[in-house]
Amino acid sequence: MIEALKMKMFGHSGRFISVFAPFAGEVSSLDSIGDSVFAKGTLGPGIAITPDDNQTIVRAPIGGEILLMSDMSHAVIIKTTQNTEILVHVGIGTVALKGKYFRPLVQNGDFIKAGEPILEFDAVSIVKEGYSLKTPIVIPSLGSYSGYELTKQQNILTQDEIIKLIRD
Repeated sequence: MIEALKMKMFGHSGRFISVFAPFAGEVSSLDSIGDSVFAKGTLGPGIAITPDDNQTIVRAPIGGEILLMSDMSHAVIIKTTQNTEILVHVGIGTVALKGKYFRPLVQNGDFIKAGEPILEFDAVSIVKEGYSLKTPIVIPSLGSYSGYELTKQQNILTQDEIIKLIRD
């Protein structure tokens, strides 16, 4: 019971930590999204999700502290109590929108639970401006974890497990 509660609230139970989908959509590899920084793994390993048409809310993929809500509101980094960092970057090239069509629902320093809404975006307007909604979810820092497993699913629902971080 306690382990199940920890998983629901914080996404971890000791030996592993789960990273959950911030919204429903189609999963793709980072090397297929058309951004060399993500494709080369410069910001860390991960996956990308293209949100389903009706998705406009980013939910926290993991519990922790909002380490960085980008000034442009298109990206957020969450740091867990195990010093793991997870970056959610909505869209490709969307930094050029300078925050237009994005509304943060949290601030730097806020503590959040997995599944909490953290960012709202206007998907229709972003696409009309010519940007892809492919959203990388990457691990800039594994923290106290030594490995990871990426989902093999191609279509996921909000809060499905997409990455499992493993501690030896």
